[in-house]
Amino acid sequence: MEWGAGDDELNSYFTSSGVSTIEIIDDNNVAGLNKISVECWQVACKLLSRDTFIANIPEVNMVNKTIIEMVLERINLKNSSSPNNEVNILFNNSVSNHIFFDGTVAATNVQGGEGDDTFQIGQLYNSSRTDEANVSSDDPIETVVTTNGYLSNGCKQKLTIHGGEGNDTFDILRNKCILDFKGDSGDDIFVSRAWVLHVPEVYDETLEFVGIDGGDGTDIIKFIGSVGDDSLVFEDDAIYGTKPITQVMHRYLFVFDFIVLTRMYT
Repeated sequence: MEWGAGDDELNSYFTSSGVSTIEIIDDNNVAGLNKISVECWQVACKLLSRDTFIANIPEVNMVNKTIIEMVLERINLKNSSSPNNEVNILFNNSVSNHIFFDGTVAATNVQGGEGDDTFQIGQLYNSSRTDEANVSSDDPIETVVTTNGYLSNGCKQKLTIHGGEGNDTFDILRNKCILDFKGDSGDDIFVSRAWVLHVPEVYDETLEFVGIDGGDGTDIIKFIGSVGDDSLVFEDDAIYGTKPITQVMHRYLFVFDFIVLTRMYT
């Protein structure tokens, strides 16, 4: 399908069954507001977001690293550069869902469900994301090389996530966009990870602001340090980190009723 002039919207349901693909060609009309709305209704979803698509991949069967069978529901957005595009994802269920972000096709809003959902920003890979890793050139993944592996960007456009009910986990590996986390109800965990860049004495200063509103319940912010020397600065309403030879730590704004701070090293 092709988006034309004016406002366009696609409403789709993921059923966690079968194989399907929807192809959208963006007209890049800056005057129109285009929306992709996806709902996981009464089924558990395992979503993957990248710069060119959103997919539900709840089941993959492999033999000797070869995919034999899989469930795949995918929405592609091609040739998109319009700043007015928007993605809305709704987990309308009471089970546990997972969503992993290597990138974003547009500014994205996620609404968690009643279960214990997991939201991960950025992924760590053992190798560069090329054809040799079975990554199509049509679906490129930008990464930065760390001493632990290849780390994806996580996102480029603003990402807002509401945890909904349940005890949810928000896990930040890397973010190239503004993150806005709303824990809502339940006992939620917010995790920030730091990495040592492979190139010595190089700062990664392109990471963006992270805002956290824990909502109701007892919420935990957990910092997982790098193998290098890490430092944190605590202020009344924010935490700042400066990390020599590593990416700059995320910056947080807190609106918590009760905070438990935990620091771990790997």
